[in-house]
Amino acid sequence: MVIAVAILATTCGPARSDPAPPTDVVRLPESIGVITRWDYWDGVAGRYTLDTGGVVELNIGGVKDRPLAQRLSATDIYYPTRYVGAGEPVGDGLSVLLLVGSDPDGSTWYAAAQQHDEDGLWGRACPFEIRGVGVYDGGHILHFSTGLVLPKADDFDLLFDYDRMEEFPLRGADPICIDRSGTALWAGITLQGH
Repeated sequence: MVIAVAILATTCGPARSDPAPPTDVVRLPESIGVITRWDYWDGVAGRYTLDTGGVVELNIGGVKDRPLAQRLSATDIYYPTRYVGAGEPVGDGLSVLLLVGSDPDGSTWYAAAQQHDEDGLWGRACPFEIRGVGVYDGGHILHFSTGLVLPKADDFDLLFDYDRMEEFPLRGADPICIDRSGTALWAGITLQGH
């Protein structure tokens, strides 16, 4: 009997992981921009210059006497094409779209989306990729379990890497492609989904 259960479990394929639970918290980005340079802030990485000309200071490394900035995305600040040292411009390399906001108590939060080249992702155009461990469909919006809310494009689409599976909520391995304004263009449902 145990052998039959094991065979049944392996022939049905891997299951998608459980998503993080939904939330009623709504966090809308107040500042969105592509990182053009980073520098130290009180000895820790955390001062980011954006293509908008704005400078964002995020306590992501433990600056004393300042609250940590909460990351709302599963993706983080990472330059995929080359090492970018402190004070160096990102230059021709791929960068990160930073979405920043604050809560009513004044604490800062951020989400990061990785920039893609013209080849995109999954054979589709994908300017920036963001991920979350529980992303729920809210009609014209995507609502992350962390509270981050992003608008969906009118022609928003779901793609599947295997067979059509459950659509929402999205999990950590499911890419969401967004444009420069933070609007979700499409999302991919992966078999891994963790």
